[in-house]
Amino acid sequence: MSSATASNPTAAPTTTTTYTVTVTDLGGCTASDAVIITVNNCCGTTLTTSVTQVNCPGASTGAINLTVTLGTAPYTYNWSNSATTEDISVLPAGTYTVTVIDATPCTVTATAIVTAPAAWSITSVNTNITCPCDASGAINLSVSGATSPYTYLWSSGATTEDLSLIVDGAYTVTVTDSKSCTATYTTTLTEPAQLLISLVSQTNLNCFGQTNGQFVVQASGGVGPFDYSNNGGGTWNFTDVAGGTPVTYSGLSAGTVTITVRDANSCLTH
Repeated sequence: MSSATASNPTAAPTTTTTYTVTVTDLGGCTASDAVIITVNNCCGTTLTTSVTQVNCPGASTGAINLTVTLGTAPYTYNWSNSATTEDISVLPAGTYTVTVIDATPCTVTATAIVTAPAAWSITSVNTNITCPCDASGAINLSVSGATSPYTYLWSSGATTEDLSLIVDGAYTVTVTDSKSCTATYTTTLTEPAQLLISLVSQTNLNCFGQTNGQFVVQASGGVGPFDYSNNGGGTWNFTDVAGGTPVTYSGLSAGTVTITVRDANSCLTH
């Protein structure tokens, strides 16, 4: 104590201490009272963390191992994700804070950050089907962001990176990298509508030997414009005809004429 006789002394005890003060007036009357100065224990509890990072994008494989030293057991643990155990696991990427209270009670906090690899990028350049029912499609796959080498397993059973000579439809591939992380990707190949030719009208001959026969045909489906041939494609009589436009063949003699139509993808129909 700074002074035993001062009216406002200061005191700095190292442990909880009781001081008694006695006051005497000019008449010799006295009064006493006790003053208790409480000294709390210094909080020396120390927290250290060891973090296991997430190994694959989007996974929950992280863990935090907490070590408590210089405190007084038992301890209680309150994590920001509501866990109450000393260590936590099965964690996604994120920031985690723990509050630890020991028996004194002393309260300390610590924060740990669990990280994860960036998401992969899987893209493809597709070649759609040229003609209906053809196996002319292809998928050129590109993978980035993962750890090579990669393995591939397609829904068709193929194990190559790229696919070719395939029909229309949806294709899903599962890609696995060297860390055994996986990602899936789905893409779809399309095919044009079936190329068709229809007879719009027909004018037959009036008399034997005439050459005034005529018919009108029209292509639909496929990919316009269209070319027309009446000799199996040896020559194309009408070319670059817009879709939906009828074509007329006239000056015909008696007989059978087969019309071949070719669309912009070189698909044929008769």
